[in-house]
Amino acid sequence: DGRCLRTRRYKYTLWEGQEPREMLIDIEKDPGEMTNLASNPALAPSLADHRRRLRQSIEAIGDAFGRSLL
Repeated sequence: DGRCLRTRRYKYTLWEGQEPREMLIDIEKDPGEMTNLASNPALAPSLADHRRRLRQSIEAIGDAFGRSLL
């Protein structure tokens, strides 16, 4: 199971029980989605923002996915 959130520049994906557990892709610079930026310290604020947005989206629709992950 996984969930994805896309903003203008990034695509954030979170999976349960899979490695890598999360991915952050810069879809402007990497349209082929080849480089996972989730571990890049320079993008920690963007990663945190996308985690927050996904959590809000999941809560808004009552989805039980990822409650322990986010």
